[in-house]
This record gives sequence, C-alpha cells and structure tokens, in this order.
Amino acid sequence: MAKKVIGIILIVISVFTFLVSGIFLLVFGILGGTFGLIGNFSALQVEEGATVETVEGEIIYTDDSTTGFYYEVDGVPYVGELSMHNSAYTEGTLVTVEYDSSNPANFAVPELSGVFSDLGGIFGGVGIALGIVGLFAGVAMLVIGIVLIKKSKKA
Repeated sequence: MAKKVIGIILIVISVFTFLVSGIFLLVFGILGGTFGLIGNFSALQVEEGATVETVEGEIIYTDDSTTGFYYEVDGVPYVGELSMHNSAYTEGTLVTVEYDSSNPANFAVPELSGVFSDLGGIFGGVGIALGIVGLFAGVAMLVIGIVLIKKSKKA
C-alpha cells in the first residue's frame, strides 16, 4: 500500500514538475527573446555602401528611460538620445559611439545596447537549462511512480 501511495505522489509531483518546467521555458524564453530583440534593434543599421566609424562620446544626461550623449564627427557636434537607461552609465561617462560614415546622425552605442543582447542570452540559457532539468526530473519521477504502483499490485 505504501508503494502505491508513494507512486501516486511521485506521478503528481512529476506532472507539477512538467508544468513548472514549461512555465520556466515560456517565461525565460519570452524574456530572453525580448532582450535579444532590443539589443539587435539597437544596433547600428548603416546605408548600403557606407561604413561604420567609431568616435568617443560622453553621456550628458540620463533619466529613468533615456540616455543622452554628445559626440563630434569632423568637428561637427551631435547630440544623440537612446530610449534606454543603464544606471552604470552616469553623466560624464565616456562611451564609444558608432556612426554611419555617410550620415553621422545615424548612431548606436554598443556598450548600452549590448547589455540587452547579453541579458537575452542569459535569460534564454537559464530557461532552457531549467526546462531540460525539469523535464528529466519529471520523467524520472513519472517512471519511478509507475514502477512503484505496478510493484504494489503484484505484492
């Protein structure tokens, strides 16, 4: 009788483990994909035939959702703004600005947008790892639970 009860408990836990693993895969997959997309869309898109040049810029202001910075190309000043905020980059912080050689007002700051790509990989990897571990744990508990129930019928 005890084997049957333990078997039923293991089967219930395995179903719960499958559900939780699926939720982890879904949530972490969505987060990873979102961060990855933000990082990719923040990358510099240059016009055909143009090249990407780099120059040092300086963050001139930040608030909860935007970061503004100043950079110069051939003595011409530019002020750029990104709709992202990273508390590690405060006013006065020097950053590398990538710009389109044919249109210097077209820019990107890989140091800021790269964080989102990195987070995408981290969240995606954690979701996959937790999902796989949960899948194997769920299968193991399901098999053990079925074996225990079958053994309890023979006894």
